[in-house]
Formats: sequence, C-alpha cells, structure tokens
Amino acid sequence: MELQAGQRIDRYVLIEPLGEGGQGAVWKASDPLTPEVPCALKLVPVVLGRPNDLERTRREARALAQLEHPSLVRSSGLFEDLKLGVLGIAMELVEGTSLKQLCREGRLGPRERGLVLEHIAHALRYLHESGIVHRDVKLDNVLVRESFWADPASPDGVKLVDLGIAAVAGSDRDLTLEGTVVGTLPYLAPELLDPATFEGEQSSPRVDVFAFGVMGWLLLSGQHPSGLPGTSSAVDYTRAYRAKAAPQAEFPVGTLDSRWQGVLTRCLSLVPSERLADATAILAALEQRAPDSVVVRPSRSTAATPQAMFDATALAEPAARADAATIAIGKPKGKKSSLAAPVLILMAAGAAGAIFALRGATAPDTPPVSSTPRVASARAPSAPRSRDAGTDAAPEAQAAEAAPTEAAVEAAAATDPCAAGCRSGRGCGPEGCAAGLDPEAVYALRLGRVDGDEAGSTPYATYATAEVCVSITGRSKPPKCMPLAETSDGGVTKSFLSVSFAELVNDGLDITLENVLPQGRAPLAKKLAVKLENRREHLCNGLIVEGLEAQEDVHVARVVLYLDEPGVQPTRCP
Repeated sequence: MELQAGQRIDRYVLIEPLGEGGQGAVWKASDPLTPEVPCALKLVPVVLGRPNDLERTRREARALAQLEHPSLVRSSGLFEDLKLGVLGIAMELVEGTSLKQLCREGRLGPRERGLVLEHIAHALRYLHESGIVHRDVKLDNVLVRESFWADPASPDGVKLVDLGIAAVAGSDRDLTLEGTVVGTLPYLAPELLDPATFEGEQSSPRVDVFAFGVMGWLLLSGQHPSGLPGTSSAVDYTRAYRAKAAPQAEFPVGTLDSRWQGVLTRCLSLVPSERLADATAILAALEQRAPDSVVVRPSRSTAATPQAMFDATALAEPAARADAATIAIGKPKGKKSSLAAPVLILMAAGAAGAIFALRGATAPDTPPVSSTPRVASARAPSAPRSRDAGTDAAPEAQAAEAAPTEAAVEAAAATDPCAAGCRSGRGCGPEGCAAGLDPEAVYALRLGRVDGDEAGSTPYATYATAEVCVSITGRSKPPKCMPLAETSDGGVTKSFLSVSFAELVNDGLDITLENVLPQGRAPLAKKLAVKLENRREHLCNGLIVEGLEAQEDVHVARVVLYLDEPGVQPTRCP
C-alpha cells in the first residue's frame, strides 16, 4: 500500500507512519473536525487484504466504538475509501512505552508494577462485562503514557491495546482456520494448546485470566510461571503444562509476595474450571489484599532467562511490533493427543496491529561494558550481575561484572551452572574449567549478544536489522550470518555455525558485523583470525571477542558467542 505523508484518506490527512505489517499500516493522521488532536488510522487494503484481516478490522472497530473506559483506546469510526481501496479505523492516538520495554529498562518500581496490573484488571473487567474476550493480553499490548509517572493511580495513564483478535465471550466462531487458535505463545492457556488434555472453552474469559496471570508473573518475578525460557516452542509449553498438572508439581515456578502470589496462582490454574472465572473475580481477589509494596523473591530452582521472556514470539522485530501467533493444533479426539503431532506457529497480525505510537529506541537488556582496556584477543566473559525485579541496583553494582573464581565455578557448575556464574547455562564438566577442550568435539557456535562501547549501550538500538557473520579463517565455506535481533531480551540466535575443535583453536574465526539494508549489506565492524584458547572455561562463559575494527561512528566493544553441542541448546542464565 503506497501511502505518503500529506495524502488524504477519507477526511483524514496522513502525517507519519507508526507501523506496518501483515494486516496493513498504522499512521498518525489529522482529523479536520479536531485538527488540534491527532489520531491514529489503521488501514487495511481491501483488494490485497485477506478476508479475515478485513473482518478483524471491522470487528475491532465495532468493539472499540462501543467501549468507554479510561484504560482502553477509543475509536471515532470505521470508513472505507473506495478510490484508494482501503478499509480504515480511526482511533485515539496513544503515545507511550510498552510494558515490555519498561521491563527492559527497569523504570517501574514495585508500587508502579502493582498499579499497572490493577489498571489492566479493571480494563479486562469492563471488556468481560461487555461480552468481549481480548485473547492477546501481553506485555507488548500494554502502553504506559507519560502521564502515568505524575499520577500512577490514574487509569488513563495505562492502556490495554489491540482488539484485533478479540471475540465475543462464549462464542467458538473464530476468524481462523478450523482446528487453530490465536494468541501469543507464552500467554496461551493450556486448553488452547492442548484441548485434549485440558478441557475448556476456547473463547472464555478464562483465557484472558490465564494470560493476565502470565503477564503478572513476568512483571513481578521476571520469569515465565512455567520456568521455561523465551525460546520455548508450543511443544515445550504443552509438555510443561502436562507435567505441572501432576499432583505435588511446582506451578507457578518461583515465589512472589504472598499478597500477589495467591491471586496470580489462582489466575494460572492449569485446570480451566478451577481458574478465576473472569477479571471481576481477579479484582475481587485483589480487594482481599492490602495495597502494600510488592516484594519479589525469584526462585533459584530454574535456570530460565528472565529477560528472554519479554516478548518471546517477536524476537525478529523491535518493540513496536504487536503480533499474535496463530498456532495450528489438533482438534480434541476424546483422548490425550500425542506430542509428536505437528505444531505450527504462524506470525499473523504484524506491526499494523498496533494502534499506538511507541517513543524511544528498543534496546535489549545487556550488562554494562567494563571500562577496563580491551585486548585484541578472545577470552571468556565475566559473570553477569544479579538483578532484583523489584529493586533498582546501585550504579556501582551495575558497573561491576566480577568473574567467578575458578574454584567456585568448578565446584558448583556440575550441579547448577547458573549458580556458578556460567552464562551459557552449561558447566565446564568434571574435567574442570582449566582443562582443555575435547579435540574430537564439534560445536554449534551461536551469537549471544553484541555490546556497545558505553555502559549499557547496544548496537541493536541503532542497527535493528544487523547480523553477525562468522566464518572459518582461510576456508572457502560461506559465513553463517546470525540476526542481532534474535539476541534481544537475553536470547541467542536459532541459526549457528558448525565448527570443530581444530577450526576454533588452530584456524580461528572471521567475525563481521553487517547492517542488512534493502539496497545491500553495509559493513559495521570486523575482527579476523580470532582463535579460541584451549580451555573448557569457554563452555561455561562463552567466547568473547573484543578489539573489533569498526567503521566511523559505529560503537562496538565486544561480541559474545556460545559453544553448544549440536542439537542441544542449554537454558541461558540470567
């Protein structure tokens, strides 16, 4: 859809694009009836658009037109421009920061986190009482406006957005293929993922209640209630929910302050009939607790990566994305389905599902870079700093990255690599960290992150489409390029370079950072012939490459890669 600033659509004049994706585009626009107040236009091509996309837009417009709640986005109408062939919905323009981004930045204190959750619970109650199930409650779809910081108790400062896949409560008529469900994978209720095991209505308010519980658990503890990392698949979640449904199983994983623990645990019941019925029940449960501060005590029983959960299904794009996952599943057959059945995830709505404007760069949460001089060689990175989800660490503590002693690593890594400070999630093995690597070993070399040369900075904030390409020095084998975007929130790339011990220690690696643009690739930084020290310490802390040669105005301090066994990717440590 070719649109330009200044173009007129229906009665609106386009100002600037806010996002674009599979469903269409979202633009900031001016309404001549209220020229002093800009609005947001969600535009879907009528000719090229899929019938379901058009119907979702119409349904979202109808739903919004009937809603009037301070924590929901208001709509001023639905229109169709036959000349341009677009269907449009005009909405309130909400400028703010997504809850996911605020989690990355650590700007929300304990009181603010609790108030945000309560505002969303009130918005969900209004929806449920109006007969609407949101079906995509997640950190991405909560916006916090600047006014929130001046008055956190005001519901207008928090907005629950994107009703593109909402449904009428109790209705099984979805705009999806038969046998599929919609939503975002980590937030999907077990009855949506595995209806043969967990019996429940597909469009009941209880699916919103479960998603609210996941969002609250992520917000207050920094980890998914299952303990799974952000790279987990639908099969992983299904297996986990089946296991956690067993008697005496620990679910949710972790510990919150008791005043929130009880409420969110009831939201997260794996048996739909035992879960809180709707948001009205959530608020009733919340009223039974004192409005005190939230104290978080993260569990040490899981090695899940907290930051990896802040949008586990949209790693390939910045936070302006508001996608939903369509997951193809088998219909209930009256007995438990096999986990061998195929599970397909299709990214659906795209950035056009966003009905808001995000301000500020999207930057992955990475540890600060040490100010000590960098050497032009490879070494294992130091241990990560610990973070309390409810407490802001002192600048001095954030700047320190003390590596664990070799004795401590060797003593603890055998049983708990993360407790031993092993970033990779795997220990050095019984041989110890000072021992050499197995000369017969072959590794899957994955990109972990790229740090800028200033504390807390990352090239991803500037080069969101950049890739790190790694090849064997002196070999004609083409390089393996791994998207930097996949490392956001503490994740690692799905793609990897298969490399042997001899290639790592004897040949070395050529590493380049390139920005991928429509007109071609632009080099950003490089480091050639990087050889690995023959120490098992690299299995624990990974391979860090410093002293890269960077282009002017490109600030890169180091590249971190992990050595995994082919086919095995350990859970990364926080």
